Amino acid sequence: WGARQLDEWIAYRGAAIALQMLEKTAECEYKSIKGKVCLCFAPLETNLRLLETVGQLEKVDESYLKLRQQVLKQSNEFAAFYPETPEGMPIPFQHQIDGLSASLQSLSNGATGFGLFHEMGLGKSRCSADILRALQPKVSLILCQKVTRQQWMCCVNHLWPEAELYVLDDRVRERAKLISSLANSDVSNRNIVLLLNWDVLHLLVDHLCALGSNLELIIADECTRVRKRSSKVSKACRKLGRVAKWKFGLTGTPMGKSIENLWALYDFMDPAVFKGGYWAFVKRYARLGGYTGFEAVELREENLGELLTKMYSIAHRVTKATVTDMPPKLYRIEYIELSKEQKKHYNSIRKNYGTEVAGIGRLDVSSVIAQYTRLQQVTAGYLPITGFEEEEEERKSYCEISSAKTDWTVEFIRDIQESGDDTQGIVWTKFQAEADRVARELQEAGVRCEIVDGRTKD
Repeated sequence: WGARQLDEWIAYRGAAIALQMLEKTAECEYKSIKGKVCLCFAPLETNLRLLETVGQLEKVDESYLKLRQQVLKQSNEFAAFYPETPEGMPIPFQHQIDGLSASLQSLSNGATGFGLFHEMGLGKSRCSADILRALQPKVSLILCQKVTRQQWMCCVNHLWPEAELYVLDDRVRERAKLISSLANSDVSNRNIVLLLNWDVLHLLVDHLCALGSNLELIIADECTRVRKRSSKVSKACRKLGRVAKWKFGLTGTPMGKSIENLWALYDFMDPAVFKGGYWAFVKRYARLGGYTGFEAVELREENLGELLTKMYSIAHRVTKATVTDMPPKLYRIEYIELSKEQKKHYNSIRKNYGTEVAGIGRLDVSSVIAQYTRLQQVTAGYLPITGFEEEEEERKSYCEISSAKTDWTVEFIRDIQESGDDTQGIVWTKFQAEADRVARELQEAGVRCEIVDGRTKD
């Protein structure tokens, strides 16, 4: 994907729904630029919004960035309200300052919610935590996935240590008791942050509603959970949204696969943006069809400009392609020598299609494909002891052997932790057994971690 200045036009090449919509909605034409066929369209706000909302810009040049700055220029009137960065924490990026400024401006204009539609990896959590500090709500609720709970805990503790953070991770009955006690307490001079995972929201929504006017702010992380309007989670979130003073929705993909998904999100954040209910919204901005005749099959191009204008009246959109001050990615390959035990099994399987395992006996490999998988398992630090002849990648029954790779990984992460760096990370593994082992040894080393794989329900 790319963009290039061409007289008064922007030349855009790529293939996506955005291109199809541009052909229908914008005054555009195809031109040949340096041997490539490009779709050229007028540099209007609607067109740029369409590209960055429906399409996915992967790479742009300076001319596009310059035009974007001119066309989508926003007032930074509230940038001065960005809270001071705590000692030892990195200063915010410009797009985070712009996001906070845009949100405060919308709220000052009477909006009851705001969408931070920043792509993944651009620091929505940091920006949201700074919004909490700027608004100083009495009680705020952060809805998140279970696997990102630790990230939010660190974010709030480091950026707003003065706040009282309650992680609602006990049994539902215990969580309800805590919420009820807060509802019956005087919280006028307190800043309370409740952290709750999405899956139990519908079980606690009535208790949270009892907080009344004390519940001033809700942050819905990965608010795609709200999109399906008929789900229990979506209904509970929108019900709770009627109680809270301010609501923030965080996602990198606001529109998703269908225009229908947008309504529930905005009904949560600010119902006044799209008035008239779900069917009024769908009939105005989409054409109905499909098997039932009531499915939104495509956008109405004649109303697309109005849709995008209303969307971004209470939202701020940033994509990685348009952010220029992010630090560059660094890639490093580490070569790790196998342990003596690993070398023994590795060489035996490679040369003799089998290996001797102490206390078990000889394990044979029946094919080249199975041999390749077994060699990978040896480097991961384990060997299956049942179904060894089959070509399945992994069996539940296995024996562990020494693992130089796991030892290096644990030592590397411990060094980062001991250096005082609060950076979080992801460790990818090929096999479940390897993931289990790395997680176990990290926990034994005092490093908190979670496993996310096919067994994970949340």
